[in-house]
Amino acid sequence: GLGDGGFFRMAIAAAIKANLVRNAVRNGIERLFEIHVAYKYNKVYTPDDKPWVIKFNSINTALEQEQAQAQEVRANFATSVVSLIQLIDPEFQLLDKKDALNWVMTELMQFQADDISPLFTSKKPSSTQDQPSKPNEPKHEQKQTQ
Repeated sequence: GLGDGGFFRMAIAAAIKANLVRNAVRNGIERLFEIHVAYKYNKVYTPDDKPWVIKFNSINTALEQEQAQAQEVRANFATSVVSLIQLIDPEFQLLDKKDALNWVMTELMQFQADDISPLFTSKKPSSTQDQPSKPNEPKHEQKQTQ
């Protein structure tokens, strides 16, 4: 017998082949739609203008499970590296925080740079906005007169 590990690997191989078949079927259906619309309506759509979308809704659990496990391993490794960086340079005097965060997210976690760019563009609130107002202080509201 294959055992659990061998069966799982075979499921992954089958899932990869199923994705190849899905892509081939999607491309064939797309081409059939394009030919049909061209002959029937004398219209050719660009890839951005197509009024149809072909989408497969089946879930490929073997591949998703493999990807989730790989992501978890990367996250654990990145956590270890960040902990080591904090031990070596707790005040970030040797490293730049943004460069270190970018390196951890893109190289170790393998996120796309576009996905993590909002982390760098958001601004910290100013120090006056950080402080909550005291509950006993009266709030001054301006009344509008007509």
